[in-house]
Amino acid sequence: MILISITHNLLASWKVLSFLSILTLIGFYLSYRVTLKRCKHDYSAPILFQLIGPILLLPLAFISRQPLPFVNGHRLDWTPLLLFLTAGFFYAIHDRLQGTVRKNVDVSVSGVIDLTVHVFLIISATMLFREQIALQQLLGILLVFIANFNIIYDYKTHRLNRYWGIGIIANIAYALGILVDVDLSTGHNLPFYIVINYLWVAVVIIAMTTILNRWPLRQTLKRIFSDLNKRTFIPHLLTAFFSIYYTFALLSTYRHGNIALATTIISSTVIYNTILSAIFLKERKDLATKIMSAVLGVIGIILIIIDV
Repeated sequence: MILISITHNLLASWKVLSFLSILTLIGFYLSYRVTLKRCKHDYSAPILFQLIGPILLLPLAFISRQPLPFVNGHRLDWTPLLLFLTAGFFYAIHDRLQGTVRKNVDVSVSGVIDLTVHVFLIISATMLFREQIALQQLLGILLVFIANFNIIYDYKTHRLNRYWGIGIIANIAYALGILVDVDLSTGHNLPFYIVINYLWVAVVIIAMTTILNRWPLRQTLKRIFSDLNKRTFIPHLLTAFFSIYYTFALLSTYRHGNIALATTIISSTVIYNTILSAIFLKERKDLATKIMSAVLGVIGIILIIIDV
């Protein structure tokens, strides 16, 4: 009981949760890159970590005493359930496209591209809620796009990295998912909510892959699980662990702390990932440019999110 109480108190500290979010996000970016490089199909990895992750988080769902999501008394609450399913559809588009992006670009590049999510959230909030964008936010948006241009433009060949466009579409879908999904998990069994979210996203990606390729479902599943073998099992396991516990730590942080400050702190992982990917994954080409872009992007996020 004492150990459970100490653990609960630690998890109620947004600073501890932010630190855990940083560690798990770094682990996810690095392990996911390794996983994708070892897989034949870029659709396999996003599906498999969505299927394996829930197994790793499910014990926490049984421990939690909070009520189940989408249940009101003995009846289903259909409105939040439909919103949940819709958000999962957008998340599935994001994860599927990101699988292609992260398989073909360095960790640092995908990290800087991912910073654009905050830009799309600001723009969406402005359009939907008629909020005004402050001058500092406009400057932040400009810095994020300068960082993106700097990292995806080849100054020697004068060409843009074609995977940037795919990443942008993925991040727009993710921003739409967040707008639909906002506050759906509040006050409910968070681990269980994340488990069903991951499983639903996996189902949607499987359906998308089957329909777009015009394959029988059995053939789709055979191709997916062909990428789960001795060579890829550990990377898949690590990716699933870091992914689902990052999601848990992040949403817990938002429940207990300063969302703006926590988001800014967590966004700084793009700098750490740039350095660590150079060390462990040998992604050292144009390292100075990558670090400069990462720092510039994080400064942009600070201006977008923090009220200075």
